[in-house]
Amino acid sequence: MRPLSISPLAATRAAIAVVVLAAVAAVAGAQLWPDVPFATVLLWSALGAIALFSVVTTATVAVLTFQKFILRHGRTDV
Repeated sequence: MRPLSISPLAATRAAIAVVVLAAVAAVAGAQLWPDVPFATVLLWSALGAIALFSVVTTATVAVLTFQKFILRHGRTDV
């Protein structure tokens, strides 16, 4: 079995997507809660984006591993 390799382009695109989503969430959060300092809203948005990215990545790896297990044991992938 060959090791997992991630292309630099895909990693760069994922990182840019996380940064853009965090920025959009920060701007929306700053407009929703004007009393909270922008740095605090930006921090919470970044933490939320990191958590979301981690959950989606973990779920993707789990699903793909399960599908690979099913296919390797000769059953259908449906």
